[in-house]
Amino acid sequence: MFRFLKKKEPTFDREVFERFKTHFGILRERRFPVPHEEGAWSSHIRHRTLMLELWKSHCFSWLPADYYLYRNFMFESSFSFDPENNHSACGFIFRFVNNENFYYFLVSNKGYFRFDVLFNGNPLHLIEWTHSPHIAPERVNLRVIAHDTHFSFFIDDEWVAEIDDESLQQGRIGIAGQNYGEEEKAVFHYHDLILESRPVEVEKAFWRWVRYIPVELEARLRLAETLFGQRNFTAAAVELKKILKRDPEHRKALLLFARSAVDLSLYDQALDALGTLLSREPDHREAAIEKANVLYLSNQFLAARDFIHSLIDRHQDSSVFWN
Repeated sequence: MFRFLKKKEPTFDREVFERFKTHFGILRERRFPVPHEEGAWSSHIRHRTLMLELWKSHCFSWLPADYYLYRNFMFESSFSFDPENNHSACGFIFRFVNNENFYYFLVSNKGYFRFDVLFNGNPLHLIEWTHSPHIAPERVNLRVIAHDTHFSFFIDDEWVAEIDDESLQQGRIGIAGQNYGEEEKAVFHYHDLILESRPVEVEKAFWRWVRYIPVELEARLRLAETLFGQRNFTAAAVELKKILKRDPEHRKALLLFARSAVDLSLYDQALDALGTLLSREPDHREAAIEKANVLYLSNQFLAARDFIHSLIDRHQDSSVFWN
């Protein structure tokens, strides 16, 4: 009769739009199951810090929050590595569905970061280890923005990476750590967390940090080199085009874009990039070799022959042109 007076049980397994902030103090709301202990790791609160401890070498562990689900969000967190750690990495998981489906972003105490997705139990490397000069093991300030299928990452307010992926739609967030060294113990300290999932605020953050604030060209080039090395030529070309839009004569970007375009069979775009580079540096051997290769691949055999003949005197020690 008085069912409407009964207090509704909270539904934790649902998407929410909120701003959540914690410094992991005793009186703060706790969303992580701490203290928690598994066979090879544990988590607990100590001195206003969420600590993740691994007790086994070559161990990857993660701890999802008890609730809620998020799709589009921005979160900021500062964390640090214990000085006694050997080679190790820590970071966050998000869009966590279960132990076989989630994204994870890790930062190592060697100055590198990576981004992967575990999909149906299979790890897929979205961004392999990439160096960033902004990583300081003493304290890492990380910002992650998830906007539909787009993910962007910032360290100390500096853009370090972005990628698009549509593997997972929503899920919980959490922390993660990995111990690569021979030492069995690795400890990570999470000092604070701010999570914003209100649509208007997420949209504002996306346009401010991703679309408006300029990105260091060298940071974008480092990402493009990583993606090219992974043979993700489309994503690499996207980053390189953004570099060339700001600096049309960027030497390294022109050459790498040409190589990416070749692998995508975009021969005209490759020739345009190489033409720009060779007009600035006629003696650029790598660009000349690449242009000869593109002319051959695009079935411009006579043009390739004439181009190679024009270079033989300049590059007499190159067996590539003679062959």
